[in-house]
Amino acid sequence: MKRIFVTLFASLLISFLHAQNWLPLVSGSSELLNSICFVGTDTGFVVGENGTILKTIDGGMQWSAQNSGTVYPFYSVSFTDKLRGFVAGAPGMILKTTNGGNLWTFKGSGTSNPLHSVFFSDPYTGYAVGGYSGLYGTAVKTTDGGLSWTVLDPGTIFELNSVFFTDTQTGYAARWFQRD
Repeated sequence: MKRIFVTLFASLLISFLHAQNWLPLVSGSSELLNSICFVGTDTGFVVGENGTILKTIDGGMQWSAQNSGTVYPFYSVSFTDKLRGFVAGAPGMILKTTNGGNLWTFKGSGTSNPLHSVFFSDPYTGYAVGGYSGLYGTAVKTTDGGLSWTVLDPGTIFELNSVFFTDTQTGYAARWFQRD
């Protein structure tokens, strides 16, 4: 999973020709945007502060706001196909859509710690990670397509910022680390 840098003032950058040229696109939102996911050439989602979920169906030229039903920040978005997707944020917030973002429903994650990254290795198996800086590393897992989540021991007290699985059993998490 490539992390894409989303600039301040809600401008989006789309890479063309293997990141040699960048075209700035305007999202229409004034919120800080944190994560982006495309489910095809033209259809994509971006999430951010104050419950922001935006969708494009024309490759990022125009974005429309989706109703998240919350003002909590979202830090990550992941789709398993064009219809089923998830967003994760604070406080332990996970939302799911089964209709391409038309309706988002709350799914309890089992934690109140912020979740910074969500990733599905298949339509049923997904993980989300997060925590508080230097205090709690947090990880949760679902095996039923996000209907229920189980809290895992991530093996670290450090905040986890990103998660990626190559299959249902092999995964990687990046942790936050502060240098002195």
